[in-house]
Amino acid sequence: MPGKRLVASQKNWWKGKKDVVASMDSKLAGGRNADLAREYRKAQWRKKMSNTTIYAIIIIVAAGVFAAFNWKTIKKTLSIQKIFYAMPAKSLARDYSSGAITADQYARYLCDLLVNYRQLPEKYKGGTPRFKRDDVFAQLARVWPKLSRPTQHEIQQYLPTFTPQMSSE
Repeated sequence: MPGKRLVASQKNWWKGKKDVVASMDSKLAGGRNADLAREYRKAQWRKKMSNTTIYAIIIIVAAGVFAAFNWKTIKKTLSIQKIFYAMPAKSLARDYSSGAITADQYARYLCDLLVNYRQLPEKYKGGTPRFKRDDVFAQLARVWPKLSRPTQHEIQQYLPTFTPQMSSE
């Protein structure tokens, strides 16, 4: 008798195993619903891709908006910085060419620009001065023949390395 029970329980076990395999087979891609399962996976993949595309577009647009606002801030900062740069050599040249200052004053102011910026009149100061030393020397060399002897002597004391022939013109 014990043998019959064993055979009966093996049959039940085998039947249960078949049911489990059939159930799994129908759920996976190899069963009756394989086409349905494939379509479901494709739909899920399309949904993920569309969500990913939407997120990518949102990130790109947000980055573009951020960059645009940041660029406006950078441009504003650059324009503010331009205001704080003084161009004393150009202001002096403009006043000299218009006749507002004499050649001697112009030469002294150019010398002060190189040697002692604080001695310049307030009209020509303001912010950080920007000029090229060679340009100032060239301007001094251009105006040199029009200067009085005392002014020439004074400039040569302050700028011993300066010679009127330094200008390439």
